[in-house]
Amino acid sequence: MSTYRTWGAVRVVGVALLALLMSACGGSGGSDGQGGTTWTVMVYLDGDNNLEADALVDFNEMEAAASSPDTRVIVLFDRSSGYVQDQGDWSETRLYEIRPDADASVIASKRLIDTTWLGLSGDGDDELNMGSAETLRRFVAFGKATYPADHTALVLWDHGSGWAPAASDIAAPGTKFIAADETSFNDALSVKEVASALEGQGVSLLGFDACLMAEVEVAWEFQDRARFMVASEGLEPSSGWDYTGLLTCFSRLPASSKSPEALGRCIAETYMASGVGGMDVGLSVVDLTALAPLGAAVDELASEVMALGSDTVIGARYQRAASYNDNTCVDLRQFAEVLGASVETRDALGEALSDAIIYNETTRPEKACGLSVYFPVFGESDGQYSLYTPAHLAFVAETRWADALDAHSDPAPWTAFIDFLP
Repeated sequence: MSTYRTWGAVRVVGVALLALLMSACGGSGGSDGQGGTTWTVMVYLDGDNNLEADALVDFNEMEAAASSPDTRVIVLFDRSSGYVQDQGDWSETRLYEIRPDADASVIASKRLIDTTWLGLSGDGDDELNMGSAETLRRFVAFGKATYPADHTALVLWDHGSGWAPAASDIAAPGTKFIAADETSFNDALSVKEVASALEGQGVSLLGFDACLMAEVEVAWEFQDRARFMVASEGLEPSSGWDYTGLLTCFSRLPASSKSPEALGRCIAETYMASGVGGMDVGLSVVDLTALAPLGAAVDELASEVMALGSDTVIGARYQRAASYNDNTCVDLRQFAEVLGASVETRDALGEALSDAIIYNETTRPEKACGLSVYFPVFGESDGQYSLYTPAHLAFVAETRWADALDAHSDPAPWTAFIDFLP
């Protein structure tokens, strides 16, 4: 059994083998015209928390993958002192270049010393704060300077919970984040901090091996930071992605076919085929350059939401919408359908989503089409509602979705509607 990669109560799921075809909800694939011959894959492996054991497993999965001379994998790996004692039982932060090794009980990769970018001397006292945007920025800068390539991928590995402002931006930190570092007083990265760290870095693919990161608000922040994003709309088991499978899949492609889109498909296909079963399991590959039409379609949907009565909106949201993230988010396309949006709005939204979500694999294609959006039950009583502002999210600043939420933000109609239900 396996826990999910989200903070809060531990949830347990059984594991079943999946062999799924591409979901009808997602868009079809196609070349992005960015074929290249060399890649650097950077993995920001934050095991300084209760996922330490899973971090070790995934590191060894990377070593077990088929190697390729045109793809190099580097890992910034932070461990904890409080969970497992395997493979040397060290707890500091280490930097590695992955080397092939079939022994899952040892780390055989090359340990790197870097005093220029990350200040890692290798003396055993190298503890970095993985919840710091500066650590992430320096890691990406190190990778691009030391391992130059045609394409760069960055994978953020840890618990995840969607969008949130940086703790320094508000009086009290939000509860949604990625990459919490227990040794550093549970400091974590907000989506805005990740975007700041990636400014000017030029990343071909940004992956979130974490729960609940396929939110339109998250994708919107990275439009000019990365070409593609890979993320899960729902929960991920703690085992996460299949690194042996995805790296082997990618290594077997002809060099001319190793595009960012191809890497995204390898990640999604091998994840879904690796036995990660359970409710709401899936991965989306999002073209971050195709989001502008989606914003326009969201504005049309927002106008209709604002024009509808509370009973209609609350009934669709509470009784029929596919919910994520503790009932705070809905699948964007499915919500428009159960809401009874106009044919024109549904068609525009569907076309925009199909263009943006180039690949989507999921266990429930009828309810998980690849991107969710914030729409909390009980409106403004949700603890994150006051943080959903233009100052914290570009999506809020550039679309009318927050206006739609405000039109139905009063908790009283929600309570009255739900109390009336049998």
